[in-house]
Amino acid sequence: MAYLHEGIEKVVDESMPFLYEKLGDLSPLKKHRCFTLAQCAILLCMHNNVEKPDRTEDATTFVMLALKDVAHGKLQVLHPETLLPWSEYLEMIKAGMYGKDNPLYAPVVTAGWLVHIDEAEKWYRSKGLAINLSEVRSDLDKLDENNTSQNQTAEETKNDSLNHESSNQENWCNLFDEDQCSLFDPLTKKQIKVLFTSISKEDWADYFERAKRNGLFHARQTPDGVNQYNPARVADWLIGNGHCRRDHAIRLLAKNLPPRSIQNREYFLDSWGLLDEN
Repeated sequence: MAYLHEGIEKVVDESMPFLYEKLGDLSPLKKHRCFTLAQCAILLCMHNNVEKPDRTEDATTFVMLALKDVAHGKLQVLHPETLLPWSEYLEMIKAGMYGKDNPLYAPVVTAGWLVHIDEAEKWYRSKGLAINLSEVRSDLDKLDENNTSQNQTAEETKNDSLNHESSNQENWCNLFDEDQCSLFDPLTKKQIKVLFTSISKEDWADYFERAKRNGLFHARQTPDGVNQYNPARVADWLIGNGHCRRDHAIRLLAKNLPPRSIQNREYFLDSWGLLDEN
């Protein structure tokens, strides 16, 4: 950004890219409904004498015309980053807000500053040309509608995902009561993966990472026991979310009772009517 103390050469240097390689950049138009000052001036140049095929030499003249009108307050331009009008910077300069003893660090208008399309039309009329930008506005309105539609779709997808995760939290079977859960010792995440091998390691990594959102955190031995899970509660969660069949999970738990609870194995199976089948 050129500053007041840097002189006209700096201003010219920073303006040149907007007259050449950045002339076709429409991002300011899409984001802010603004032309660059270079685009605004050259559009006037192209409409000023339609019979002249090559307006390259005239382009610089029309940019200088625009800069002159900015200086005289006849064309309002906006800072490309802050979007503050140049008139506001002038007021701050006059108020001494950029310092008295040091060089002024207020920015200077270049061809990269922005001109709103409404202001551009007004400026064109002041030059005797009624350039109609209604089609430009129509195209911008369509872009806004498309962006709004895409944002709404993305938001709906996000909400659907959150609702799905919320429903997962509700898919808690509560098959095993506290007495049955107490038969088991807590296991680490690694041990849980070894116990329930029908679930892939990749899936387990995802389930544990999203435990608070998918409801698996309810299977922890204690609320703050991040790495300690009760096997029966984990089985409850797997069954409730369709990741494991009930009978398979019950038999698996019965085979993996800790030594202190092994005498309860038949009772545990019989309570589910699986003793004779085992």
